[in-house]
Amino acid sequence: MNTKQDNKLILTSPVTGWVASLGETPDTYFASGLMGAGVVLYPREGRLLAPCDGVVDFVFPKKYALGLRTQTGLEVVLQVGIDSNRLDSGCFQPLVDCGRQVRQGQELSARTVQRVLVAVGRKPCLE
Repeated sequence: MNTKQDNKLILTSPVTGWVASLGETPDTYFASGLMGAGVVLYPREGRLLAPCDGVVDFVFPKKYALGLRTQTGLEVVLQVGIDSNRLDSGCFQPLVDCGRQVRQGQELSARTVQRVLVAVGRKPCLE
């Protein structure tokens, strides 16, 4: 269940791992803030979970990113990996489609992190 305090939505982490500021990502596009506010998450396992209740607004054709829209209209974008747009979509296994209602903590993508790690040969992150 989502918790609101002072009209703010609290998002849970979509992965188990550690967090860094967005400015610390090697992806200059995200680090510059052009995509908006956010953080970089370094996962320890391959599951990607919904950080809030919402509806799946989009799944990128190569499946490396998806967007959720909350009941209040907040858009949450989850992108797996740095330079993930260069990877084959076989690295990503989304478990949800556009228009699907999801609950906070629901699994959105399976085994994604391990596949990206093997494909790029470096530590994966979620921006």
